[in-house]
Amino acid sequence: MPVLIRAVKTPREHTTTLINDYCTAFDKACNRVPSPDDPDIIHEIRVSGRRLRTLLTLYRAFFDSKILYHWHQRIRAYTGTLGIAREYDGILAFLQELSHKKKFSRYTQILKLYGRYFHAKKTDLYRQLPADTAAFKKERVTRRILRTYQGHCLQKQDSLHAQVQKSIRKSAKKILAHSLTRTATIPRNKKLHRFRIEIKNFRYTLEIGARFYPARYTETIAVCIKLQNILGQIQDFHVWKKRMGTASIVLGKKGYTTDKQALGYRELTACKKLFSSYFKKKRARLYKKALKYSGKLSGRIRSFI
Repeated sequence: MPVLIRAVKTPREHTTTLINDYCTAFDKACNRVPSPDDPDIIHEIRVSGRRLRTLLTLYRAFFDSKILYHWHQRIRAYTGTLGIAREYDGILAFLQELSHKKKFSRYTQILKLYGRYFHAKKTDLYRQLPADTAAFKKERVTRRILRTYQGHCLQKQDSLHAQVQKSIRKSAKKILAHSLTRTATIPRNKKLHRFRIEIKNFRYTLEIGARFYPARYTETIAVCIKLQNILGQIQDFHVWKKRMGTASIVLGKKGYTTDKQALGYRELTACKKLFSSYFKKKRARLYKKALKYSGKLSGRIRSFI
């Protein structure tokens, strides 16, 4: 859910409230230590970090560009590590789902091998996260952001409203340029991922703009969330496929597939082909949904330009 802020009177007060509240939300999320038993913690940290980075981009006039870039990179690096943990959580849940499907019933043993591999990876990463979290918190990034902003806000009089409107128009044009179209083949994943990033930037900027025009922006935000989630699932399948390919190589080196005459090798090869077919079909179905919501979003976006 978007961060809720209290009603304010002037652009300066509004800006100060936003920066304070977004920094507080990110700090509060980071105070919760990521746990393998509660993946929602990781989601909360990553989302609050993305919102803060969007806000900092909007108000770059208040900050030195080199310092701002450093803060962006530090937040991004920390939340990026958490993203890998989220991938392992997703893959393990996906393998569990496949184990109940009839077409994968003959590959139960192979699925368990993949499960053990990714569970070990997840365990190692979660052991490292408390130290990474402590190191990141020690940098006190949000405190530095607030201190720097408070030192410049008296000299800078940029209108919040004008800055948000300018950013919304810019993001809207990028989305229209990358919008999905019906083609004989599904676009490469790189293009879909770029489109999803543009939607994220647009959505988080709209959440700020919703303070001015809540009715107009809220409906568009809902469409953005739908499309972002669908494209997120496509991206998940792409990442999982790559990671499972790496896992297959590692399992082979450990002796599971070295003997090409062994049943294990034949099973693993057949299971990999089934994975590939499954991913392809899921991707095609999700892309059809993405086309539908991309059309809806394009129709709404034109009114923002």
